[in-house]
Amino acid sequence: MRRDICYYFAADVKSVYSAYLAAAMNPQFRRSCNQQPYHTFSFGLNFSMKYNMNGGSCTLHFIPYQGGTAVDLRFSIAQLAGARYKKYAEDLTNATVDVLRIPAQPITLDINVFLDERNKIHADNTPNTFTKTSVPPVSMQTKVCKNCGVSVGASDTFCQNCGARFETLSRFCSNCGNPTEPNAHFCAKCGNKLM
Repeated sequence: MRRDICYYFAADVKSVYSAYLAAAMNPQFRRSCNQQPYHTFSFGLNFSMKYNMNGGSCTLHFIPYQGGTAVDLRFSIAQLAGARYKKYAEDLTNATVDVLRIPAQPITLDINVFLDERNKIHADNTPNTFTKTSVPPVSMQTKVCKNCGVSVGASDTFCQNCGARFETLSRFCSNCGNPTEPNAHFCAKCGNKLM
């Protein structure tokens, strides 16, 4: 069984990749990984007993997206029951935010976008041809329910899956990463039109 969780960072691919790599190897996770620089890295089978994912694996994909970086955490879990992959993704991403000092924004993006050769950056420092038209538009106005992990609209007050009530959460500018008011139309720091 596979599960994908995606995030957006208003930073270049190499910085985000390096921050996730540093976070994955910190004492909380202590994981070495297989790497294809600036494109993917993966943890093999039995990658986290702490999160009840014995028999699972995780691969992270990185691509340039909307002036920043999109990251897909793809979990392959032999036995989904009890596996805490959403918590693992959140903890690893929070550790990455601590390294990078730029907020992560949950997004929804199809895995095929990450696998498309045209959207990859390679270690030779030369990005492959990348055009925004090759990536389908996605609403940045989403958030994730902390109770059940389902993506919901930014303006939702209750989770449509489990009924949990949401706190008022800030959005972040996709251009500079600055926190913005939930109803703002433009970023107060850089003037970027918010989606």
